[in-house]
Amino acid sequence: HIDKPAEAVLPHGRCRTSGHLWAATAWAAADVSPGRAMWGPWRGYACGMFDQIVNAVSGAWWTYPLIFAVCFGDSLLPILPSETVVVTAGVLAGSHGLNPFEIMAVAAFGAFLGDSTSYLIGHRWGPAAQRRLLRGEKGQRAVAWATRAIEQRGILIVAVARFVPGGRTATTLTAGTV
Repeated sequence: HIDKPAEAVLPHGRCRTSGHLWAATAWAAADVSPGRAMWGPWRGYACGMFDQIVNAVSGAWWTYPLIFAVCFGDSLLPILPSETVVVTAGVLAGSHGLNPFEIMAVAAFGAFLGDSTSYLIGHRWGPAAQRRLLRGEKGQRAVAWATRAIEQRGILIVAVARFVPGGRTATTLTAGTV
């Protein structure tokens, strides 16, 4: 560490969203704990980029349709991070103008319609849809698991499968097929 505080020597600032202090040059200039110092010269850029994303999303008209679309699409494409989107929107609701009740309503409606759509796809196209959406060995194992679980436990598995990676898609498609 150096004798003078980082504010006196280097360009510096605080991340508006997180409040973390950043310094624009090397590690030794950071006057924060070692865990935070790992950003080094990139700290200001990362905070600035995060602030820009927060400003773009917070209070924008398209934020709620985006939450709906991700929650809807997550039932067909398990790679979509609906849980992450909803939790992030909830965090932003605390300080950036999003309504937490609207977030919950839009996310629940999107998840409900996504699950219903997946069920209808399974009902209409059955095994062909399963082969196409859940291809590969891992997908086939998920379908076999979902079929056994639905036959043994019924509605309970539909509620619980949402928390199993890939289980939500396999279960709703299989429930439509069975």
